[in-house]
Amino acid sequence: MHRLNRRDILKITTGAAAAGTLPACVASPQTPQSEGGAHHGPHGGPLNVIVLTSAHHAASTIGAFGGPLSAINPTPMLDILAQQGTLLKSSGQSLDPQALAKGMQDEGYHTATFGSWYAPYGPEAFDAYQVLERNDDHFDPLFWAGGVRDETPRHARMSGHATDAIASSALDWLTKRDDPRPFFAMLSFNAPQALFDYAPRYQAYLADVMIPEQPDIYANPFPMADPSAAHHLDREYTHEAYQASIKAYLRCVRGIDDTIARLFGHLRTARLWDRTAIFYTSDFNAPRPDFETIVPRWIMDEAMGAPLIIRDPRMGQQAQGADPMRHKRLSDIDPTSLILSMAGAQSVR
Repeated sequence: MHRLNRRDILKITTGAAAAGTLPACVASPQTPQSEGGAHHGPHGGPLNVIVLTSAHHAASTIGAFGGPLSAINPTPMLDILAQQGTLLKSSGQSLDPQALAKGMQDEGYHTATFGSWYAPYGPEAFDAYQVLERNDDHFDPLFWAGGVRDETPRHARMSGHATDAIASSALDWLTKRDDPRPFFAMLSFNAPQALFDYAPRYQAYLADVMIPEQPDIYANPFPMADPSAAHHLDREYTHEAYQASIKAYLRCVRGIDDTIARLFGHLRTARLWDRTAIFYTSDFNAPRPDFETIVPRWIMDEAMGAPLIIRDPRMGQQAQGADPMRHKRLSDIDPTSLILSMAGAQSVR
C-alpha cells in the first residue's frame, strides 16, 4: 500500500507533483498550472466544484477499476470521468458537509446540496438545499427544501425515482441560479443500498445477461433465501436469487450513471465543463454488492476501499495502461480537505 501525506494529496489536484513523490498515475507530466492561483480554471476564472456520492457503490462495478463485474459496464460515464482524471481508492473517510459548506463559502462559493443527508445536524449551512426526509425513500420521495435565508424549511415531494429526483433538483438549481459566484454543489444518491430499488425503466437492462457468479455462493445459503425453506440450499434457487439480487444492484448503479450523464450534458451545454472540478466517491466500498448482509460499515479491508474519481480541468488526461499504482488504496486521503484545496483554501483540515 502506498501512503501519501496531506501535501502529496493536495498535489493531485494542482498537478504540481514533484518527480518521484507520487506514482505516475497522479504525477502527469502534462499537468498545467493556471496563472493567478491554484484554484483558477484553465480559462482564468475560479473553478466550480461538484461532489457526487452514492451509497454502497462497489468499486468492482465501475468499469475503470477492472473488477470482476466491470465487463458488464454499468458505468460508461464514470469510466469517461476516470479516463479524464485520477482514479483511486480511499480509506473510506467520510465527507464533512458542514465543513465543506462553510469552507467553500469562505472561499466565495455559492453552495447547495441535494439528496441524502446522514449528518447528525441539518443542512442549513448551505445557501440552498433539498435533502431527503428519509434516506431509504426511493419512490416519489419527500424532501426538506430551504437555505440560509429561509427561516423555516418546506416540504417538497417529487414524483418518480429518487435518483432522478435528486438530479432534477440539482439541475433546476444550476439552471435558475442568478449568482456571480462560482458554485459548489453536492449530489448524494441513496442508491444502491438496502433492497436495491431501481427505476422501472431499467427492468429490461441485463434481463438476458448471465452475471458471472462466484463459486462460494453455493457453499452457504444465499442471504436473501428463507432459512426455514427446505430448498434454501438448492443450487437453482441460489442461482436465481443471486442473479435477481446482483441485477437489481447493477440497475441502481446504471441509473446513477445515466443521471450523471444528464448532469455532464448540462455542464457542456452551459459551457461549464472546462471550468468545473468533479469529485465522485461512495460512503463505503460494498465488499460484495450482491450480499447486502455483509455490512459495508464493518472495518474490513475491502469495505475501506471506496471508489474515488477526481477530474480537475487544470490537469491533462492521466496516463493510461498498466501502472501498478493506478488502483491502489491511498489511505491518507481526507476528502473534505481535498475538495477545499480544489477551491484554493489556504487552510484545510
